[in-house]
Parts: sequence; structure tokens; C-alpha cells
Amino acid sequence: MNILVISHLYPYTTNPSFGIFVHEQVRALQKLGVSVQVLSPVHYAPRLLWLNSKWRAYGEIPRHAEIDGVNVFYPRTIMLPKGLLFSLYGAICYHAIKDLVDTIKKTQCFDLIHAHVAIPAGYAASLLKAKLKVPVVLTIHGLDLAETVHRSSRCRQNVLQAIRQVDQTVLVSHKLQRQLAALDNLAARNIMVFPNGVDPDKLQNAALNPYPTDKYGRKVLLSVGNLYHYKGHDLVLKALPQIIKEFPDVVYRIVGDGPEEGRLKALVQELDLTNHVVFMGRLPHIQALEHMAGCDIFVLPSWNEAFGVVYLEAMGLGKSVIGCRGEGVEDIVEDGQTGYLVEPRSTESLARTIIQLLKNDAASTRVAAAARDKVLSSFTWEQNARQYMDLYRRLIAKG
Repeated sequence: MNILVISHLYPYTTNPSFGIFVHEQVRALQKLGVSVQVLSPVHYAPRLLWLNSKWRAYGEIPRHAEIDGVNVFYPRTIMLPKGLLFSLYGAICYHAIKDLVDTIKKTQCFDLIHAHVAIPAGYAASLLKAKLKVPVVLTIHGLDLAETVHRSSRCRQNVLQAIRQVDQTVLVSHKLQRQLAALDNLAARNIMVFPNGVDPDKLQNAALNPYPTDKYGRKVLLSVGNLYHYKGHDLVLKALPQIIKEFPDVVYRIVGDGPEEGRLKALVQELDLTNHVVFMGRLPHIQALEHMAGCDIFVLPSWNEAFGVVYLEAMGLGKSVIGCRGEGVEDIVEDGQTGYLVEPRSTESLARTIIQLLKNDAASTRVAAAARDKVLSSFTWEQNARQYMDLYRRLIAKG
């Protein structure tokens, strides 16, 4: 079985964790005998923009690389700054990759295209479908339904068009299914939900090499996630003064970077938390897992989360996790049984739950063990890949 994966979410040289969940799925498919070629469109970055570190990073991405045995091409596509003309991005992506697809097809024909994210890859794949006459699977991870459909009526139309024109759309959580139904109930009827997964081998390696516990013996709270407002890092910071009153020996580590970094560091100063908060920056995936292995409580009160592989990873490492009610994490966390759910944007709910966990080690240990068992039995990348392989076979058989 030969599959062409198209995804702008994919690791590259200067950001090896970007889109790591897509890469992990591709690796799992290859282990099951599927031949996969990956096209990951990246922004065209002329040298005159290289004074900006972000654009320089794009410019330094190679045209081709092999990552963990996966063959990855990085075609250039034009994307205007600040998302200008974003509604055209799918069509632009199609024109940027179609000739490369033809070139690759000369040495390996494709049985199916698997696109990740409706705009740009899903829209581009829907145009390639007619050209290559192969079925197309589209996986939506969240951004399309959380943000893109609200950019403009044209963006909304393009997302829904991609969903309607591919052979099968897969969502990573039931939260996304509810969001799609609110937009277009008809489109939501032809939907499958496949949760993301974890790599047990990577978790085991991290568990054998955890990041050192705090040198002062303090309890470690940990968040792993890009520093965006909706991730809720600020809520943890605002909850800390209340937590510290009862448990002075607590430290909060934050793994990730992003546009909120300056605001979060200013909040640390404002709340006099300098001795209780450590910003670790963006780390390679395995190091992030090692931090999870070394923490006491994993907390990410994100109030706009489609799924959240990091919750799965922390659970798979036997940690108590805290997420928000009403988010994609509800698919994997049963409150009080395999983790804890707090009210979105509620500092009080968050502080109360963390204090409860710190007070009751026995309950925390019981819940963390149940979480680990659940993840390793039901949420691995191998299981995810087998679901997709069954879907691929059905669509290919239809012709």
C-alpha cells in the first residue's frame, strides 16, 4: 500500500517537534508495512527576509530530508505575512505541489492521499484527487474548526468544500465533531473519530531517564505546550499564590515558547513567583517527555484544545493530569478516575484541584496508575495506524 501524506504540520530541521503527532502516525504506518511519502509545504522565504529569525528558519529548511526513515519533501509555497489572502492558501498550495507530485509519481504510484488540516492540505488534496484519480482522506486536528472557519465566509466555504469533496474526513475528537455539526450538520454525518496516540517505546525511554527532580525537593507542576493565551499557562500562574500558601515547596516548570512568553514572565514578576516558576523554553520531543517523567502533576488548563497528545503522554507516564471540561481531553480523561477536569478559565477550580492532589498522594497515585493503563491499552500510535489502514483498504477497494 503506497500512501502520499500532505501536511504543513511536520518536523523540520529548526523545529523538530513541529507536527510531531503527524510524524509519529506516519512512523506507525510504516512499521505496519505501509509505504509513505510525505509532502510538507513550507513558506517560501527569500533571503531579503532572513534578518527575521522566523523567516530565516523557513529558508534554511532543506528541500528533502529523511527523518527516522521517513522520506519528506518540503516544497515552497507562497504565504503572505499576517495571513493575508488566507482563503487562497489551499489553491496556492495545490499549484506549489502538483508538479512535485507528478515527479514522485513517476517512481512510485499512490493508492491514496492522506491530508492533514483542511486548509491548505485538504483543499489541495481535493484538487489532486481528480488529477490522480485516487481516494483522499482528510484529518482535521482542530485549527480549521476553531479558527480558520471564522476568518471569513470564503475560508469557511473552503474548509467545508474540502470536507465534502474528500472521500473521508477524520476528526481527532468528539469536540471537533460537535463543532462541525454546528457549522454544517450534513457534513458532520460522514465523519469518523480516530483519537491520536502515544509511542510506548518513547515513553519507556523517558521513564528510564526522567528530568531531575527539583534540587530543593519541591513538588513539580509541569505544563508542556506552546505559549498561547488559550493554553492557560497564566491561569496556573494566578493559581500558584493560593497553592503556595498551603504548599510552599512547589515549583512550576513550563516547556514551550510562543507569543505569550513576555506577558507570562511579567506576570511571574508581578505575582512575586520568581522562585517558583521556571521557563524551560522549547525542547525536542524526547526531552519534553523526560520532563513529564520527572514531574508530579501535569497541568494544562487549555480552554481551546481539540485533543491534546501531551495529556496522553503524561498519562502514559503514570502522571496525574489536569485539563478542562468541554475540551477534547474529555475523550481520554474521566474526571476523578483517569485524571482531573476543571472549569475553563477558572483559577479557583484549578487551585482547588491542585491542592486536593497535593494533599492526597494515595488518590493521585491511584488515578495516575489507572490513566497509564488506559493509555497503553487503548491509545497507542499502532492502534491509530491500524484504524487508518482499515479505512485506507476500504476506500482503495471501492476504486
